[in-house]
Amino acid sequence: NMVFRGAGGAVSFTVSDFSSPPHTGTSNSFIVNAGSVDKLQVLLPGQTPAGGTAAGFTGTPTDQQAGTPFNMTVRACDQFWNRVPGNTHTVALSSTDAFAGMPATVDLVNGEKVLPVTLYRSGIQSITATDVTDSSIDPHTSSGVFVNGGPFARIVLVCPGESIAPGTAEGRSGTATDQSINYSFTVTTYATDAWFNPVSGVTDVIHLTTTDTNAQVPPDLAMVDGVA
Repeated sequence: NMVFRGAGGAVSFTVSDFSSPPHTGTSNSFIVNAGSVDKLQVLLPGQTPAGGTAAGFTGTPTDQQAGTPFNMTVRACDQFWNRVPGNTHTVALSSTDAFAGMPATVDLVNGEKVLPVTLYRSGIQSITATDVTDSSIDPHTSSGVFVNGGPFARIVLVCPGESIAPGTAEGRSGTATDQSINYSFTVTTYATDAWFNPVSGVTDVIHLTTTDTNAQVPPDLAMVDGVA
């Protein structure tokens, strides 16, 4: 018996014996149909689908720039990573970048969907697709893609109780802790790109001001590797 794992058209096979020269024969071409939907697949730029293989794709994701959109592909696949034509399931999308620019859900068309995505947080990020129509379908998380931060564009000031939060709307998370009068506390400033990703190597001098006219603020201080 023969088993084909890669779906597609114009498939044939050739047989030969062990004589010298060998006698050979080639079959007529035929179509290998995909199986039923078993799992989803997320492909990023730099990757190509490869049905019938163990990984289901070839290539590695191309590095992306924070804030710059790129196209990704979501596919409905059988157990051997062949796209299943005709599938129109609804798929939910999520990312390690909580502020990724992409729809919450998409509807597959003929077993796949190509859509623009924008990532804002630098570092290695991934995107996960989950089948909403049929929860028995295995979800899939993309390969990690490295997101490059942009050039120095802004400063984030973080007070006690707060943390820097790259890729978010305000660049910081948490709530500033209440302070008592006549007690000193420490604030930290970060050099960041337009999406609040820290930028190293910055040595600009930081000058602090306050709405409290009686406050004592530290003297101007130069950043060290983007932090002061």
